[in-house]
Amino acid sequence: MALKLSVVTGTLEKIDSELLIALVSRERAFFSEAGLVPLLAPIRSAYRQEKGQGDRLLVAPKGFNANQVLVCNVDNHKNLPFEEKIAAAVAAALHSAVAKGFRRTTLLFDQGLPFLEKALFGAFIGQYAFDRYKSRRDERFLSLSLFVRENERRETLRRLEQALEIAECIRETRDLVNEPANVATIEEVVRRARECARACGFKIKILEKKALQQQGLNGLLTVGRAGSGTPRLVILQYRPRVKSRHHLCLVGKGIIFDSGGICLKPPADMWTMKADMAGAATALYGMKAICKRKPDFSVSVILCLAENLPGTAAVRPGDIFRAANGKTVHVENTDAEGRLVLSDGLYMAGRLKATHIVDLATLTGGCIVALGDRIAGLMGNNRELNDKLIKASEISGERLWPLPLPDIYREMLDIHCADINNVGGTRSAHPILGGLFLREFVPEGAAWAHIDIAGPAFYKSKWKYFSEGATGYGIRLLDELARLL
Repeated sequence: MALKLSVVTGTLEKIDSELLIALVSRERAFFSEAGLVPLLAPIRSAYRQEKGQGDRLLVAPKGFNANQVLVCNVDNHKNLPFEEKIAAAVAAALHSAVAKGFRRTTLLFDQGLPFLEKALFGAFIGQYAFDRYKSRRDERFLSLSLFVRENERRETLRRLEQALEIAECIRETRDLVNEPANVATIEEVVRRARECARACGFKIKILEKKALQQQGLNGLLTVGRAGSGTPRLVILQYRPRVKSRHHLCLVGKGIIFDSGGICLKPPADMWTMKADMAGAATALYGMKAICKRKPDFSVSVILCLAENLPGTAAVRPGDIFRAANGKTVHVENTDAEGRLVLSDGLYMAGRLKATHIVDLATLTGGCIVALGDRIAGLMGNNRELNDKLIKASEISGERLWPLPLPDIYREMLDIHCADINNVGGTRSAHPILGGLFLREFVPEGAAWAHIDIAGPAFYKSKWKYFSEGATGYGIRLLDELARLL
């Protein structure tokens, strides 16, 4: 169901809508309640006594143009930061409105301007559904008006426009990651990157097999040898009009499908490995979101695209290749392939002279074991960049948890026949070993952060205001990071 948005002002009584949505909370008010006091007083009393906390659908008072009022208790959404509770409450309210047959709704929010973006993200993200392969799709529209003060109308419209831009990038990310691997092929991802470059005015460069060979980008060539498409490395670049001091480079793991290669994964839930390119999708549309703001620093994105399949040409356990930075890599486990392709991306970030590098990857199942599927792991070599990412995480609601990169674990990647092994031979500290491997390929002098999004990139069941499937995790995080750089 598509969502139509508008902004209205005036008085509560004159709002022309089928349903008014009224958010209530013990912590603050979101709208001027004068005209609804008779309805809200007993509900607030029950909330204070922790009785009857469920949402209530009530007949609008006499003299109102609207038919009914849906009163939603924000505090019902426990164990979330307050602003995330607002997003969850708005999403739940719209789902309830649709289920009850309402199509024209109005969110009362004339005291909620500081929380406007969160409410909008709840609406956008909560209404998302990947249904293009369904024989019967819901083609209807849900209209949501935001009731705000007249003197805040212009600011509301400005914030609405910005939120729409971010929401569109989140939708594009979710759409791409949700596509099956027979549709979201390497060629299709490249096509969407070209489309993004045209729309945003980015420079784009695509390195195919011959160019990869010439530049020694053997991580991609090794992993993708048996894939159904030729590996590619895609570079998009944005440059501001003025000379910039910073250059942010996003590096995305884009394994179109990860079977594990010869070290084949178990069949249960292997279908979710279509989402192993979520890092690349997030990097691509994260750059689009950042550059919508026309930042005064340079931004690049590097997409490392390959498919990890078994076959007669596939990389074998025990194979050794020379990485672009000259180090030799022993492949003990072909299912630890993401770090191999990222070695090329990190190397190329150095060639682009990036000052700040953030790689995004569904890198390790071990990160899910450590942090669950709601929080991403953060590792890096620069305290200031890590701190800014943590702050961006707190603002965006896309949670990160810092993990160490202790030198004492580096020896676990040693092997007698090459400079470095691609795994540590143990499940212990698996996410950290992945980070330590990547650190070997970070260009000297660059501030680098590795975000392991294996957990929050893709949900197998509904959670909070997300439907099953891709979440678009990382877009809001990167947008907030860009504001802090």
